[in-house]
Amino acid sequence: MMAARGPQNANSAPVRIAAIYCRVSTKEQVLGYSLNEQYKACKGHLGQLNIKRHRIYRDEGKSGKNMKRDALQQMLDDIIEGRITDIIVWKLDRLSRSMVDTLNLIQDLKEIGVSVISVTQQIDTSNTQGMLFVSMLAGFSQMEVENISQRVQMGLKARKREGKWSGTPPYGYKYNPETAHLEPHPAEIPVLKEIYSMYLEDGTLHSIARQLNLKEIPTRNGNPWNYTTIGRILERPLYKGDNNVPALITEQAWEKAQERRGGRKKYCPRYAVEVSTGSEEVLV
Repeated sequence: MMAARGPQNANSAPVRIAAIYCRVSTKEQVLGYSLNEQYKACKGHLGQLNIKRHRIYRDEGKSGKNMKRDALQQMLDDIIEGRITDIIVWKLDRLSRSMVDTLNLIQDLKEIGVSVISVTQQIDTSNTQGMLFVSMLAGFSQMEVENISQRVQMGLKARKREGKWSGTPPYGYKYNPETAHLEPHPAEIPVLKEIYSMYLEDGTLHSIARQLNLKEIPTRNGNPWNYTTIGRILERPLYKGDNNVPALITEQAWEKAQERRGGRKKYCPRYAVEVSTGSEEVLV
């Protein structure tokens, strides 16, 4: 990874611009984790660092198993372009659940003069003490993660082979505790099919959410619809009958939706960048 050392001011001194990176997985959303709370904690730390400008990158409903996340990749692209001097996270595992991946990323960033700061863990990789702590944390955490992951994956694979479900049922399904299987949810199936129908008729994520809200059709939790929820529904392969779960959408309709999703993602800006002046720009 190669990058400039950040923008320069009139005296050729580097201007510090922080990237605040926030991530929450689908499961963490259910447990009440909040992107906004992460952002507030990181933004409140800027004063201690004497950083006056920042950009915000958010990955909502994204697992930290790997680095394939849109906002994370956009942030790395901006680092390569020399737009970022520091990364601030609520906790290091926001970057990745794999401490090996996190440590490799931190080392790459350190080589180009970009530091990583964890607010809750009080880690700053710009100094030797911070790097030493990260290395120690990586060794212990990775062993624990791998052991837990192996046990969980074995259990989940066994349940999937039996057609059983673990966790919260996706929209459109209900959980049968006697069989541990998912069953179609009569009240949600028509809404699910309407979402696919509107999308395949050239609707957008925002327009579909707006139409459902105008019709006063609530989500399962009683909240208004938003484009993120619509996007997750359109991309979930379970709806075409994966993993021995009853299909709610034809495979042909699901495949058409994926083709359209793949094309729109190339052109549809999804992440806004906020700087300390309060102005916004769109990353494309």
